[in-house]
Amino acid sequence: MQPLESGSRPGSAMSQKLEVNTLQGDVIVLEVLVETTLGELEAMLLEKRPAFSEDPMERKLLMVELLRDSTIVEMDDAQTVGAAGLLEAEAITTAIYKRNEVEAVTRKDIHTRKLFHLNIPSYCANIPFMAFHDCSNLVSLAITESVTHIQHGAFRNCTSLASIALGQSVTHIENNAFFGCTSLASIALSQSVTHIENNAFFGCISLTSITLGGSVRRIGQCAFRNCTSLTSITLGESVTHLGQSAFYDCTSLASITLGESVTHIGDNAFFGCRSLASVEEGESVTHIGECAFSGCTSLASITLGEAVIHIADSAFYGCRSLAHHCG
Repeated sequence: MQPLESGSRPGSAMSQKLEVNTLQGDVIVLEVLVETTLGELEAMLLEKRPAFSEDPMERKLLMVELLRDSTIVEMDDAQTVGAAGLLEAEAITTAIYKRNEVEAVTRKDIHTRKLFHLNIPSYCANIPFMAFHDCSNLVSLAITESVTHIQHGAFRNCTSLASIALGQSVTHIENNAFFGCTSLASIALSQSVTHIENNAFFGCISLTSITLGGSVRRIGQCAFRNCTSLTSITLGESVTHLGQSAFYDCTSLASITLGESVTHIGDNAFFGCRSLASVEEGESVTHIGECAFSGCTSLASITLGEAVIHIADSAFYGCRSLAHHCG
């Protein structure tokens, strides 16, 4: 095949041509300096990558492994191509493009500094307390079918985490499990999930949609607080309890449908949801907590069932668009 040419620092008197073979049969010709680092070389090779998936997520996870003759080159980003022996006359350099995947139970098992995809191993039943917290290079996650509990703070502040494939056995998403995962845009919960605990998705500011399985019974305090991009949500028929401040300051939330099993809407549950225009409540709601809909300035109508026996102070405070709230 014809060589694919690319330049690096063109015009340098010290530049040299480096031919890199690929497993796809291409030859990539790069113009490099003796002091070009392996990190810079990998970036150039990624720019010239063969036709891999156009999925932006997959492009983030792509990495390069180099062979010098038949020996794997230790990819120290600061090492130069000269020191790695890639410019020697007889050296044959091969680039292997691969997905950066890691299998691990806790953060201490991760040894890559690059963006990566995490697979939870099949022998793992619980993802431990704070297992991957602050793991800022975690981009996507696959949770195996063996996992039943995602424990407290397991993925807290994983700010690059954008995609989660949740196994069908997860029952509990515990406190702060995905707190501050600011890149997470959507998640579909399996039918097995019964509990979403306090602060589970607090501050997931990119989360636009969430699909709740039919088994969720409890949504804890501040579970979706400050999810400012969330536009709509439908609660399954099994949800009975919306915790205090569950959707506090979800400023893009425009509509919500409450299932027929919801009995309790906690204090401040929808406080500050200024885009919320309509609420459909089931016939089972008995209790609407203090400031539950306070500051919902776009709320124009809400229909309450006959089961309501308690509407706390300031439940609809500041709902200046509200015409009526009794069905």
